[in-house]
Amino acid sequence: MEELALLIEYIEGKWSVEDFCSILLADDTLCERVRVLYAEASGRDVNIISQISRIEHFDFVADEYVCDIVSTVLDKCGISYNKKVIKPSKAERKTLAKRFKDSERDAFFKSLPMPRKTFNKLFDYLDRELGKRGCNGRLDITVEFLKKNDLDVDKIIDWLADNGGGCNCEVLCNIEEKFE
Repeated sequence: MEELALLIEYIEGKWSVEDFCSILLADDTLCERVRVLYAEASGRDVNIISQISRIEHFDFVADEYVCDIVSTVLDKCGISYNKKVIKPSKAERKTLAKRFKDSERDAFFKSLPMPRKTFNKLFDYLDRELGKRGCNGRLDITVEFLKKNDLDVDKIIDWLADNGGGCNCEVLCNIEEKFE
């Protein structure tokens, strides 16, 4: 079967995802046979032409998607193959790292137990007070600030401990750093 040969060549790395998709999109009959094979193998009837034609960037994410379709078909047919290693390009890795870092940063800011402005006031307070008193390995200056500002001490102290603020100087060094 021509379509199985094409699938094996793709999954073993002979074709790039862009070339593979171009071949499928250029041959309606071939694409339909792949669609039928995938529907039989996965139990889902997916319009492969529609799905593939929506791919805007032929990156490793698209490659993973197409590899999933192809490996599902080949596995169901009992065909052995050497699955290619899909490795993102340097630019894709940089984009992924930035997305991951941005999502971590967003999650951090969503988890804040008090407003950012209040954190900035806490950092200023700790900066002044630690200069006078030094750090004693406790959160007494932090607790003092929280009580003066009528804030939920237990909730905020737990959050600080979970985020690297185990004492006054750690709040200033570890927590404030995450705000920059």
